[in-house]
Amino acid sequence: MHPPTRRMKPITGFLFWALATLQPRVAALTIAEINGDRFLSPYEGQVVTNVAGLVLAKGPNGIWLRSTSPDDDLATSEAVYVYGNAILSSNVTVGDIIALDAKVTEYRASPNYQFLTELTAPVNVRVLSSGNAVVPLVIDEDTPSPPTGEYSSLDGDDVFALPNNATSVSVANPLLNPKKYGLDFWEP
Repeated sequence: MHPPTRRMKPITGFLFWALATLQPRVAALTIAEINGDRFLSPYEGQVVTNVAGLVLAKGPNGIWLRSTSPDDDLATSEAVYVYGNAILSSNVTVGDIIALDAKVTEYRASPNYQFLTELTAPVNVRVLSSGNAVVPLVIDEDTPSPPTGEYSSLDGDDVFALPNNATSVSVANPLLNPKKYGLDFWEP
């Protein structure tokens, strides 16, 4: 006979940070460094501190944050999703430049989907400035054009091979080549 199962409450607030102190901490990384040049973040599972960026939008579960000092590497993304009610209950609004501490997490809603690198359980959220312009980037004007010839380095020249097994992207975690592969272009 199995013991009864108990539902555990999610770790939040002080308890999260008490446990997080046992994890590696990385200070003042850029958003591009957090995302890295592969599908999965090289900092997954680590707590990052003093991450700064411009609030692009707010959603029902978090915000989108874009770097204010982008790098020149097309393989690294300059934006990241910040997940958590704490960020929504703070005084953060679209157009604010903020800094925060959070945990780097790879999330997917289904085992059949690719992972999304995000920052979770944000704390120590500080508004550095407000009222900054949020200017959208227009693809093919402000960014390079998406490739139209090849979809992925993992599909063996068969564009239909990879979508049926997106989990292979996470296993292989190849170096991104957004100039050549469409899937890599949309990853960052």
